[in-house]
Amino acid sequence: MKKRVAVYISLLASLINAGATAQHKTIQSEISNREVTLSPQIREQTHRPPAAPLPQNIMQQFLSHNMVATEAELDAAPYVLGGQEGRLLVALGDDFYARGDFIRSHITYGIYRPGQSYLDPATGELVGVHAKQVGSARIKQINGSIATLTATGSSAELRRQDRLFLRQDHGRVTAVYPRSLDNVIEGQVLAVPEGLRKAGFLDIIALNRGTRHGLSNGATMVVYQVGNSIDDPITDQRMRLPDERIGLLTVFYTYEKMSFGLVMTADRPLTVGDRVSNP
Repeated sequence: MKKRVAVYISLLASLINAGATAQHKTIQSEISNREVTLSPQIREQTHRPPAAPLPQNIMQQFLSHNMVATEAELDAAPYVLGGQEGRLLVALGDDFYARGDFIRSHITYGIYRPGQSYLDPATGELVGVHAKQVGSARIKQINGSIATLTATGSSAELRRQDRLFLRQDHGRVTAVYPRSLDNVIEGQVLAVPEGLRKAGFLDIIALNRGTRHGLSNGATMVVYQVGNSIDDPITDQRMRLPDERIGLLTVFYTYEKMSFGLVMTADRPLTVGDRVSNP
């Protein structure tokens, strides 16, 4: 290692500008008695260009059709009763009935179908319920807690118990720039949406960490494959192999208890249960 040398300066002469010409003055070191000449110079400083933002089209497409709700939010949301003439399924353009606490100033709703319940693998806590948008509707009239609506959009037939939420602007995400975190956050891959088990480059995965853990949009996380447990062939001792770094992701949407991230690199498929941490 290089030794740090402290030099005490007894006399410091500053640069004196005479018109456009910089005059040199000298300083004398108390330790070395050496004269050092100062002269103006251009100092180069490396400038690191900002990281490119995440591809917005992927995030917008996902957030426009997916959301995470709490059990309380699902219980409080209006729900589909059925179509006219007792039909159980509703198609595009059909009128149908829904029941709940409607906001009269809002006439457009998104229709969501509750799906996978997200459980924190470390604690077993329910951190959210995934809901996929299956359509949209416009209110025609409200009679007490019963509303008549027209299906204005659908990606599947609407069913009884589908939930109605106000149309949200989740799809209109602002630019998300990858960045590092100051605090250490450890977590796990909670799920791969659409019921898949594995994810790769530019796929979206859910994490069991959210805003309450200090996570925020743009946070870059490393993904590790958890090492397998094996028996040592010599000692017969049970041991765990080291975790291996297999990918990198950037968080782009956070909830209180969980978040969604976009896979930026993947050396091998990422799976549910993989460990995530700061780089």
